[in-house]
Amino acid sequence: AVIRWELIENATGSIPMSLVEMLIFWFSVLLLMFGLLTPSNTTVNTVMIACAFSIAAGIFLILEMSQPLQGYVKVSSAPLDKALEHLGR
Repeated sequence: AVIRWELIENATGSIPMSLVEMLIFWFSVLLLMFGLLTPSNTTVNTVMIACAFSIAAGIFLILEMSQPLQGYVKVSSAPLDKALEHLGR
C-alpha cells in the first residue's frame, strides 16, 4: 500500500525547480540590497544572519513538504495501513 502511494506521489509533479531558483535569487538580491544599504554594525550583521537562516529554513521546509513520504520530515504511513486493514475485513 505504501509503495502505491509513493508511486502516486512521484507521478504527480512537485514544486518546479525554476520557482525555487527564483525564490533563492530574489531573497539573495533582497538580503544583498539590505546589507549594502545599512550601516555595518554587530546588530545589523546579527539580524542579517538570522534572516538568512530563516529564509534557508523556509526554503528547506518548502522542499521537504513537497515530498511528504521521503526526506527528513516524513508522514507516517501507519494510519494508512490501519485504514487499509479495516477496509480489508
